[in-house]
Amino acid sequence: MTVENQILEIGRHAEFRTPTSLSVSENNIEKILIVGSCISILTRGVFETIFNIKCQEIHINAIDDFDFATIDSDFDFQLTSIPMDSVLPRHSYHFDDLNDEERATQRFRSSCDNIRRLLESSLTLNKKLGLLTFVCNFMVPAQNPQGRLLPRYTFRNSVYFIEQLNEFLASEIEARSNCYVIDVDAITASLGKSLVQDDSIWGIAHGGVFTELDFEIAQTLAQRGHTRIEQVPPVKSALQAIPSSFWLAICNETLSAYRTVKNIDQVKVVAIDLDDTLWRGIAAENPMDDPMEMIEGVPLGIVEALLFLKSRGIAIAIVSKNDYEKVKPFWDATMRWFIRLEEFVAIKINWNSKADNIRELAHELNVGLDSIVFIDDNPREREEVKLCLPQVRVIGSDYYDVRRTLLWSSETQVATITAESARKTEMLKSNIEREQLRQTMSRDEFLSSLELKISCQKVIDANNSSMSRLVELINKTNQFNTTGVRWSFEEVTAIFDSGGMGITFNAQDRLTNYGIISAALIKGNHIEIFVMSCRVIGLDVEIAALSTIEELVRQKGFSTLTAVFAPTDRNILAASLYERAGFSHVDGVWSKDISIRSPLPTHISYL
Repeated sequence: MTVENQILEIGRHAEFRTPTSLSVSENNIEKILIVGSCISILTRGVFETIFNIKCQEIHINAIDDFDFATIDSDFDFQLTSIPMDSVLPRHSYHFDDLNDEERATQRFRSSCDNIRRLLESSLTLNKKLGLLTFVCNFMVPAQNPQGRLLPRYTFRNSVYFIEQLNEFLASEIEARSNCYVIDVDAITASLGKSLVQDDSIWGIAHGGVFTELDFEIAQTLAQRGHTRIEQVPPVKSALQAIPSSFWLAICNETLSAYRTVKNIDQVKVVAIDLDDTLWRGIAAENPMDDPMEMIEGVPLGIVEALLFLKSRGIAIAIVSKNDYEKVKPFWDATMRWFIRLEEFVAIKINWNSKADNIRELAHELNVGLDSIVFIDDNPREREEVKLCLPQVRVIGSDYYDVRRTLLWSSETQVATITAESARKTEMLKSNIEREQLRQTMSRDEFLSSLELKISCQKVIDANNSSMSRLVELINKTNQFNTTGVRWSFEEVTAIFDSGGMGITFNAQDRLTNYGIISAALIKGNHIEIFVMSCRVIGLDVEIAALSTIEELVRQKGFSTLTAVFAPTDRNILAASLYERAGFSHVDGVWSKDISIRSPLPTHISYL
């Protein structure tokens, strides 16, 4: 195999878990802090040479004595790995009775103590500054070294032992803010443990990836005059190992996780065709004798993927050139057992152009076209949508790649699932119903009929239950966003450290509970940023929210509230916000005398 083909093969293996076909924007990562063992430190070369990202590394053995005050803290994130031999020292079991369950349990507890201690030392910047941090878990052995037929779920079994260490590590990480696990064990499983993981030749306490150390030592000894009867070959040739794919896969996984946390190119809606996409054949014209032949295999895999996306808060919709009355019998007889029509936020089964249907869908749901993914088997239909709506991401040419793209792309992943995310379809459907109602009444009658109520919550530390939604709203909202600036978890935390606060607003009316739909960051008497979900635009929620902010700032002793609006190519909806709320514009700053309380709009009350 040529060098070029080897590189292509390494990349293909390494990118399997992290498809990039939905990626549009660059990561813009400049500097990474790497703390740990070879699992993370050996990624430095990949980050620097392949991705052109600067790295600073600290070895775990020096972490207890390291002074973090001596380094700049301008990192985009930290990648940490704890070496297995620091958690499970080799001597801790070599002289134990390996059949003694009590000794094995004691060894496990001691290993957990080591994990806790090393995390506390290595996550200093996460704790002090809220630095986004990813922590690698441990590689689970491919087999129980005591024997494959011996008890599976006991601490005497190293497989179970390390699985439980991973569970303990995950619980420690989940208790920290802005900290996530990189599932190294899943990465080795995806690549193939026999091709990556060294526990078939090295001890369990090493817990690492194949290297050429043994070959290099044999070469050194040969130079000194000692040659084995049968020479030690390189691991790569002897075992067809692919360690290079592992290091690249770790980097890809971490960068993909970063994109998810930062909401880069996030997908809000997935619209899908029907014939030869959600099922095989044309259901309305020539259904197969066995309906399961139409959906078994890849189609049901895509159906399941859609349901997982919905559970993450991504709306799903149907856009198909078809006759609804002919499709409905097939759906009722077959599809409804796997996915109900009610799961879709919108159903556009007609003979209109798909581009027109998608454009209408975006309008109804009040989302940007660039947040929509469209799936279709027909290359002509895909090209038409790409030509008419270039912002929409279009897939479907690779039949076998649709499910992987939908489920594994960073743009469809979420770091957390909020209550609002779980109710997204219900809320969007209510929004469509609300818009239809709006057409039948005057504006005042419509607003009065909603019985709209709001509530607010102050957020002054990163452990607040609304923190995740606050950061999510600020970084996912484009149209009603007063500055368009993305705020990192660390930057939001810095507002709290300086005495500022975040505020989130919840809204509900007689049709639905919207959940948290608006957020602001306040420093002193200045609104750093104000954002609001598009699903409540036109209901004057933003005016009620600003009235509430005025009151909270007045309670701090201020008589003036200031703010700025920075125009972007997408936030025109927020351009008139401060003027409508009674602010005056002087020298680029919006200002308002808040010594007298501004009332809520008459159709809005507090919960």
